[in-house]
Amino acid sequence: MRQATSRRALAIGLITLVATVSSAVVVLFPLFAARHAPVPTARPHRVVSEGILVSNFNNLRAWTYDASHGMEEGGGTALAGRAFEGSAIRLTTPRTAGSSAWMTQSGLQVGITEAGTFSFWVDIADAHRIESIALYASADETFTKYFATSIDVTGELAPGPQMVAISVREMKAYGGMTLHDPVTTVQLRISSRIGSGEASFDHLYYERRASPQIIISFDDNWLTQYTEAFPYMAERGVLGTIYAIQETVNLDRYMSLRDLKTVYAAGWDIANHTSDHMGFNSDASRVPIMWGRKPFLLARPQLPNLRLALNGDLSRNGRAVLSPPRIVVLRIERADESAEAVKTAATIVGLDRAGQILTETVPITAFASVATNNVFAEVQEITFAKSPQARVSAGIAQAGDTAASSLIDCARYLVANGMPRGADHVAYPLGERNRVTDRAMAEILMKTGRTVTGRSTPTTDGLINPFTIQAFSPHAHTPLSALTGMVDMAIEHGATTFVVFHRLEKKPSVPTDYAIDEFQAFIDYVVRKRDAGLIEATTVSRWFEALPNKAGIPVARSAAPASVAERPPEP
Repeated sequence: MRQATSRRALAIGLITLVATVSSAVVVLFPLFAARHAPVPTARPHRVVSEGILVSNFNNLRAWTYDASHGMEEGGGTALAGRAFEGSAIRLTTPRTAGSSAWMTQSGLQVGITEAGTFSFWVDIADAHRIESIALYASADETFTKYFATSIDVTGELAPGPQMVAISVREMKAYGGMTLHDPVTTVQLRISSRIGSGEASFDHLYYERRASPQIIISFDDNWLTQYTEAFPYMAERGVLGTIYAIQETVNLDRYMSLRDLKTVYAAGWDIANHTSDHMGFNSDASRVPIMWGRKPFLLARPQLPNLRLALNGDLSRNGRAVLSPPRIVVLRIERADESAEAVKTAATIVGLDRAGQILTETVPITAFASVATNNVFAEVQEITFAKSPQARVSAGIAQAGDTAASSLIDCARYLVANGMPRGADHVAYPLGERNRVTDRAMAEILMKTGRTVTGRSTPTTDGLINPFTIQAFSPHAHTPLSALTGMVDMAIEHGATTFVVFHRLEKKPSVPTDYAIDEFQAFIDYVVRKRDAGLIEATTVSRWFEALPNKAGIPVARSAAPASVAERPPEP
């Protein structure tokens, strides 16, 4: 089905696609599409350096395991069931909450005098259970001298397989480690908030790089993107990408259809931000965006003790039957207590599609929402390990066909108005995505999905997963150095970074605003780096069409059986 993607821009009329999404068979009509000016030619994807393969992870015994708790608490290493290429190794923490596990390989000889970049494939099975992933690079087996850094999974990585890049410049030196000390030992470490966390690793490289690129993008088609960003960038020959919400076009303070067409004709992409900007992790009454919506709730906002009362409009007699089955979403409101006091774990008990008992535990943190990995047909109970010290409510994520309909409606609108280039490149509303909507994206042949948090996207081998594109979205108080740092990250990693703006204002008044003068300084920085030949600023469609493996790199089954026994620490 993916092969059909490249032909869609030439199709005329409506193509009927029968897709199974969220257990319902729905008939979708994904468009397409009128004549339009040729897509501007993108520079060919270029591999700057093949790099050095530090480890292919094919030899389980080459890695020694250790953990914060003994083997009686679980954890270990095993050959993973799927891999980037060949075999991968799955690292699992003990079952104890707050535990860590690590695996170490010695006998290497990697020179790092140029302060290059390490990159590796990682597959995060359940992001709820992994708090951080750390890389250590040592000059000796005892870690007397080493570099190390840790990546926050929640804020910077997505569930599923992906490539991660870490430059030596990001790492902190310990014990007097310098760039003149060769790396003889590497270690990968994971920590788990609620225990039994796991991540699979494959192909660790040093200095594997592609040509650095940056996509400067804008969400929500605010008017200031046209009045402030567009002319400033156009004068400097910098292209951008606007992810538009269909329902807001022509509204007060938003761009008009004419504005969008003007920007598109200048070579910018107008991409897909859905028809109504409903976050995929919430469902509500479907009314025009300006009227406001009533969320569908399992539990109204409340300050629970150890149990959440199922008293929402979807609940009856202390339980909720969900048709079609849905992902459950817990939302935590701002609390007066410290963030540490809010931390706990919630356990959802109910039934799956087949009527079997289904239980899932998810972490609770301050001022955030958390979605289950599993789809529940019925919810019977939601309890907490300890009181979260904050108001909590429970709702449901959108069904797959609802999310697909919103994406298709926006894509149809863009195509019908002569702006097809970015119609199948998506920015997730509020940055929300889940397994159901990932499946919906694939079923309706969307090309990419972009979040609002993350790091760089290594593209030497193309895209591992086109629906987990990372991005950095500044807020009103984000320093300019954080934005220029994203440019530097792309250059150092030999990768692509996305930066996402919302409204541009002289004096930011809401958290998602950004100051005009700071924005202009950022664009000037990009231009200086571009003119020095260090980075290319492009649009999402140009970038994507130049990549190899655009539909995502097929993840191989491991060459060894997935059931290889966990191994104890080497003596």
